[in-house]
Amino acid sequence: MKGETLIRLESLQKIVFHSLANLAKSISIETSKL
Repeated sequence: MKGETLIRLESLQKIVFHSLANLAKSISIETSKL
């Protein structure tokens, strides 16, 4: 049970990290347009 929770947390972290990276990319693209 503990292992499963850890794995879920890790995949959640990956998802959050990827969305943050994508957000940062789009923000930098938007600011470079200005």
